[in-house]
Amino acid sequence: MLTPIQFEAVVKAVIYRCDRGENLDAVINSYTKLSPEDKALVYQEVITRRPDLLESN
Repeated sequence: MLTPIQFEAVVKAVIYRCDRGENLDAVINSYTKLSPEDKALVYQEVITRRPDLLESN
């Protein structure tokens, strides 16, 4: 389980990488040490903050 600070850092990193042109699913799956539950939480938070990233997915 990620701490709140770790969670925020991963969410921001995912958004940054997507803004640079990477695919959302590929970015999240590149974090191999995250549990499937953490990946799902990060994914949900990213699309909550940036629903536009789903369109480019």
